Amino acid sequence: KPEMSNVSQTPKKMHVPQKQQAVVIRNLNGPVEDLVIEKDYPTPRLTGSKDVLVKVKAAALNPVDYKVKKSGQFGHSDIKDGRVIGYDGAGVIVQVGADVKGFKVGDEVWYSGLVSRPGSLQQYQLVDYRIISHKPKTLNFVDAASLPLTTITAYEGLKEHLQVQSGKRILIVAGAGGVGSIAIQLSKLWGLTVVATASRPDSIAWCKELGADQVVNHHNGIAKEFEAQKIEHVDYVFNTFGDKLINDFAPLIKPFGGVVGINGDADESCIKAITSLFVRRISYEQEFMFARPHFDIEPEKQNALLQEVADLVDAGKIRATSRSDQKFEWTQIHEAFNKLLDRSVIGKITIAVPE
Repeated sequence: KPEMSNVSQTPKKMHVPQKQQAVVIRNLNGPVEDLVIEKDYPTPRLTGSKDVLVKVKAAALNPVDYKVKKSGQFGHSDIKDGRVIGYDGAGVIVQVGADVKGFKVGDEVWYSGLVSRPGSLQQYQLVDYRIISHKPKTLNFVDAASLPLTTITAYEGLKEHLQVQSGKRILIVAGAGGVGSIAIQLSKLWGLTVVATASRPDSIAWCKELGADQVVNHHNGIAKEFEAQKIEHVDYVFNTFGDKLINDFAPLIKPFGGVVGINGDADESCIKAITSLFVRRISYEQEFMFARPHFDIEPEKQNALLQEVADLVDAGKIRATSRSDQKFEWTQIHEAFNKLLDRSVIGKITIAVPE
C-alpha cells in the first residue's frame, strides 16, 4: 500500500503535448475497421484533484472493449466526439492532481481505469489515483498491462464474493481466459484445489501450466467429465464463461458453497438450476470490477489489491498472462481486435502504445 504523504508538489516536470495518438470509436456496432488511429486527438488535461495523467506505455484488450464497441454500453452511446476504449494500462505518471497521495511524477504504475471514462488506447490517460498502484518491478510495461482488470475481477470474485478458504475445491469455468488465468493462480496461492475447464490442447496445457490440478472439457459436459475423471464435488464455482452453463455445473456444488459469475446473462432456462442453489444455501453472485470506482465506494481498495498482487508478482508467486503470440503493435489494432472477437484467446491480448 503506498505511503499516504502528499507528494503533489514535486518539482519534477514532464512535457505533455497538446495532441496525441488514440484508438477512437467513430461508429457503434460496425466492423473492426471503424476503430481509427487518430494522430491529432486532444490530449486530456488534468483538472480533477484526485487524478493523475499517465503516459501510457502499454494496454490490453478485454471483452468489455467489444461490448462498448458493439453497443455503447456503460455510458458510451454518444460517440459524436469519438470514444477511446481499452481499460488495462501501464505507464508513467507525468502529472498529479493537488489531492493525490502516495504517487509522484515519474512513478511507473498499472491500473484498470474506469469503464465510463476514456480508456488506455491513447498515449495519455487520466486515472483516479485511488485505483492505481505501482507496477511490478519485475515486469515490463507490456506484460504488466495484461493483469490489472482480470486481477481485480478474480481477486474480488474469490475474496469478496466467494470468501474462499484454504483446503476447499473450486471449479473455474473457462480457465484459460483472462480472468480464469489469474483466478487459477490466486486460488492455488490461497490453498485451494483447482479444477479448470478448457477444450483445446493448447488451452488445457495453459491451465495446467498455471497450476490447475485437474482440467475438464466443458464441451463434453462438465458433469460428465467430473464423473469420468472421478472428481469430487466442489465448494465454489467461478464462472467466467456464461451463466447458461449453470445448468451443467449446479449439481456439482456442495451445500453452503458459492457461485460467482461475470457476465450476468442468466435467462429463463437457468431458473431451475438457480433455484436448486438456493435450496442448498449456495450463494449466487455477480462480480463487476468497475463498481467501486464507478460509485465511489472505497475505490482505494483496488489500489491496495493491485499493490498486493504487484508484490506477489515480484516475489515470483504470480505470473503475467500475456503471450508472445498475442502481443500486438499499435498499428495492428484491427488484428488484435479480430483476435479478441474469435474467442480463442488464451490469457490476454496486449498492445504496445507508441512514444
